[in-house]
Amino acid sequence: MANWYSVKTLYRMDVKAPADAAPRLSSCEERVLLVRADSFDDALEKAQQEARKYANMRWQNARGESVETRYLEVADAFMLFDDELTDGTELYSKMLFVGPSASDDELTERGLGTVAEQTSEDAEGFEPGSSVESS
Repeated sequence: MANWYSVKTLYRMDVKAPADAAPRLSSCEERVLLVRADSFDDALEKAQQEARKYANMRWQNARGESVETRYLEVADAFMLFDDELTDGTELYSKMLFVGPSASDDELTERGLGTVAEQTSEDAEGFEPGSSVESS
């Protein structure tokens, strides 16, 4: 019998700036996909196939530079325990094991990144423009 799974996949996006441009930040994207499958292995395989298609996305950012996406071949599946998807259904969960001295700020940064990483002015070049294409 098939179950619902949420599968987290990980990507890296790089701006292909001209050689004379200053080095730019890379962007890391986590996506959580909803997958119906007979097993964890099947769920992972379906999600990875979709992730490879998604990674073919290319676009021009606001600066006219090409942005390329790479799937990092990382996937983590979570079986949903509710058969019916309703408001408030847990779609993904991951446990982190840390020492008792780890601060709440450290856990937040580990899970979401630093405020500087989340709000960097350099991130401007990663926003998709009107020119999205697949390769």
